Amino acid sequence: MFSVEDTHWWYIGMAAIFKEIFTRWVPNNNLRILDEGCGTGGSMHNWLSDFGSVSGLDISMVALECCHLRHLNKLILGSICQMPIQSASYDMVTSFDVLYEKTVPEVLTAIKEINRVLLPGGFLVLRVPAYNWLHGRHDDAVNTTRRFTRKEISMLLRSGGFLVRHSSYVNSILFPVILVKRMLEKYFTTGKTVSDFYVPGKLVNRILTFILKAESPMVSRFGLPFGLSIAVVAQKSL
Repeated sequence: MFSVEDTHWWYIGMAAIFKEIFTRWVPNNNLRILDEGCGTGGSMHNWLSDFGSVSGLDISMVALECCHLRHLNKLILGSICQMPIQSASYDMVTSFDVLYEKTVPEVLTAIKEINRVLLPGGFLVLRVPAYNWLHGRHDDAVNTTRRFTRKEISMLLRSGGFLVRHSSYVNSILFPVILVKRMLEKYFTTGKTVSDFYVPGKLVNRILTFILKAESPMVSRFGLPFGLSIAVVAQKSL
């Protein structure tokens, strides 16, 4: 992850989409933000800091060491299910592809913990992978336990004390391509668990970046009806 976050089309495209979501749905740019499950710090380093003061939390010391290599210093070691953070400490929590992981034994517990560390009226901006039936070799490689529908994640957020302000599927244009890839994997399996995160050739990477970025206004305004991921903006009740 650390080696591809700055150049891979998926990360660049998702950054553009979520910057558009922030601009449309988040009230100001002077926020105290917690990036929970921050990983190696790509989002914190590349764009989250445009919207406020960002701290990162992760369960992996190796991931936090990679954050240090990016000169990120506001870091917390801990589980998202039991964060070593005082209640009502942040204006916003971001959670990008975290709730699907094996390290999260109970999704609702993690959501309630996010609610706890937010100030009243605070925002959660969330991304999770879509559709359990799309589970493939990439999911095995990155320790995916679960994927979601938009209805499922919205219900979990409401149960955890959030109001869902906006939700959309993401990565819809490329959905048919990935669907075919997943189907072929099931029928022509090699037995290997291989991640999709490698940087393709420069031209292909640019084309895929352009395609994913093109979804930004649609995702942020009226939402898309299907896709490979789900984006949600939720707000803690006042």
